[in-house]
Amino acid sequence: MAEISALMCVYNGEKYLSQSIDSILGQSFSDFEFILVNDGSTDRSSDILSEYAQEDNRIILVNNRENVGIAASVTNGLQYCTGKYIARMDQDDIALPERFNVQHQYLEAHPEIDAVGTGLIFIDKNGMPTGKRHISPTDPMIIRLEMYYHCVLHNPSVMMRSVYYQLYNERQSEMDFMAADDYSFWLRKNTHHLYANIAEPYLYYRVHQGQTSSSRYQRQRSETLRSAQMAYSDLLGYMIPFNVIESFYYVNHVEVESPKSVKEGIQTIYRIQRAFEDKNPLNPAQKTETRKYSYEKIKSMIAKYQNMPGVRMKGLLLLLRLSPAWVLQDVLGKFRSKPEAET
Repeated sequence: MAEISALMCVYNGEKYLSQSIDSILGQSFSDFEFILVNDGSTDRSSDILSEYAQEDNRIILVNNRENVGIAASVTNGLQYCTGKYIARMDQDDIALPERFNVQHQYLEAHPEIDAVGTGLIFIDKNGMPTGKRHISPTDPMIIRLEMYYHCVLHNPSVMMRSVYYQLYNERQSEMDFMAADDYSFWLRKNTHHLYANIAEPYLYYRVHQGQTSSSRYQRQRSETLRSAQMAYSDLLGYMIPFNVIESFYYVNHVEVESPKSVKEGIQTIYRIQRAFEDKNPLNPAQKTETRKYSYEKIKSMIAKYQNMPGVRMKGLLLLLRLSPAWVLQDVLGKFRSKPEAET
């Protein structure tokens, strides 16, 4: 039984596959097994995977008879994971050699944390750094709040406790998710499990055309909204309509025409913050930081829809309830805010 089980699902990934596999096999932490799930690939991926499996006894190759999708592939691969921890990896990214060692040390030292990600260094299709890095919040409570608005853990950088990740796809919860299965799982477990991030980057995250097809983007948006709707229902106790969620979740990409939906979206942000405070033991710094995040989201809504009847007044009243001092500061600064960038 290995200490860590690395799990990678592969579908037609021949172009970058060897680089990704080599980066795992080259980890400085040596006590791991590597489960590779071939999800019915039709390119040279099958041959590449077979060659690696023959050369390294740490590799367990699982071949799906046909392409069944990411959720079914992960579920299948989990059956072969025997490690105390499970590390995810994608077929086109590159893990730095110390990744497993650093994450293993972190989880050993923080038994309350069930999943830990790392910072990212973005690379282009040729493997060259783009100059862009991504650092997510590291505080578990900040992550828990922000997870309601975007995915704060990045799948190929994450290591999790096996007893936690074996809950993936319970009652087939993720089975029909093809583009946002990881977010669906983490958000579904967000209320009862703690996540963290290591700020330093331990993964080269590749950005290339194959990731950004319009059909995949549309499906990812749809699945993301569905996951968020279920999470809001769990937190607030009632269902939020999709058009209301879209108004604040995709504030930069969706133009909502209904003032009623926009005002309800602003109200929902406020309600999420208050429910979050009621259900989580926040220290003063965490309470301030989460309120700032919600405050800025409401400001973004006001900035975009300020010409709609009642939106500006509704937003200002809720901002006053979050922090009168911040509102005063903003008023003195002419209260301008640009919609935040989405991740």
